[in-house]
Amino acid sequence: MKMTRPLATVAALALTLPLAACSSDKSEDASPTSSATATTATAMASADAMASSSSAAPAASADGQEVTASTAGVTFLAPSNWMVLSDPSNLDENTLSAAAKAVGQDPAIYKANLKQVDLLVSSTEVKEIGSTPFTDSILVARQTLPGSQVPADEMSAAQFAKVTGASSMTKYEKVSTTNGEATVVHYGVTMKDGTAYGAVVFAPASDGDYAVITINATEASTVNELVTQVTSSVK
Repeated sequence: MKMTRPLATVAALALTLPLAACSSDKSEDASPTSSATATTATAMASADAMASSSSAAPAASADGQEVTASTAGVTFLAPSNWMVLSDPSNLDENTLSAAAKAVGQDPAIYKANLKQVDLLVSSTEVKEIGSTPFTDSILVARQTLPGSQVPADEMSAAQFAKVTGASSMTKYEKVSTTNGEATVVHYGVTMKDGTAYGAVVFAPASDGDYAVITINATEASTVNELVTQVTSSVK
């Protein structure tokens, strides 16, 4: 399976997204994973800035809040108390510059990468993997994929995981959704003193292609719960 450059960028960002969520400190011995972080700092640092300009709050229920990635063309349920950030590339320049500095990236490159992100839903609770701050999150890529680019078997799923920066693929599965069958690739990411967990959900979207929804968490069990929540509600 050959990935397009935008998808590869988003997938790589999604794997490193939750690192250094609330810290602008970046040690010189940071791992390649943490130095590649591109969107968490924006999400967390901009929460207050977005509060006054955001649209009406998403519909909430006992099962979660309904969120929509409008460009990708999917709606699903996310945890009800998580922060929702649509089109993060439209954040103000000061916030973007500060976030780029926090993760050690050129502001222009940082903003260009964010243009590939349609929706970011993030926990406001900062956890830790070893000594590294980490925030559970769900990210939706702006670009959808034709079915021919979705991993068709365990071998192509493992290749996908490797290209995006995961240490290993841990599970490949097919899940029924309202719009048809979704493909889910679970993976692990080895950090300098621990392991992060995640999954990429390729979900049928409204345009007939597949939305790319990436889930990351400190625990594999949390990833499984979020995958179930997303795939059981996506439409």
